[in-house]
Amino acid sequence: MSFHFEYPRVIDPRRPGDFKPATPKYQVRWRTPVTTIVCDYLAIQRKSDDVAAEQAFFERMRAAYGSVYGPDCFEEMREVDAEGVVNSIAVAYWTELTRFALWKNSNPVNAWFKSADRETEGCGYWRETLAIPYDRMETIFSEPYYSGGVARTNDCELEAMYVAGYFGQCATDFRFQRSTS
Repeated sequence: MSFHFEYPRVIDPRRPGDFKPATPKYQVRWRTPVTTIVCDYLAIQRKSDDVAAEQAFFERMRAAYGSVYGPDCFEEMREVDAEGVVNSIAVAYWTELTRFALWKNSNPVNAWFKSADRETEGCGYWRETLAIPYDRMETIFSEPYYSGGVARTNDCELEAMYVAGYFGQCATDFRFQRSTS
């Protein structure tokens, strides 16, 4: 059994009452209570021929993630943006906000990221951190065996689902009305 809570729907589903899709989608659920998921994206922007910069960056991030407060899991990826610049990205996932805060405030990689010295390295860097409340977290996978991203965090499992619960379908969301005047 997994930890989960749901809000009552306030918008009727757009399907016949007894409709059930032929195949389920799969969602991540944790076996123990989780209040927040943290996704921390750190990246280096580099020229395509500067593979050494990417390797050094990923080695730095692997060492940082190996600390006692490190993430549940992390991934490495790259993409080429519209300007032709290569973004080599490390994405780390925590299921405990406090552990992330301890890591961010104690790990040397975070001091390096804030350092002016980093700005003289000839590469660009960027960071984006998302702290997502559990009740706003939605994952959809097409297969029950996929284990990428947040589906690799500690103590989680994939469960079948037949309805997506997007924002706007729960009673706690705001409703906006168009003015008639």
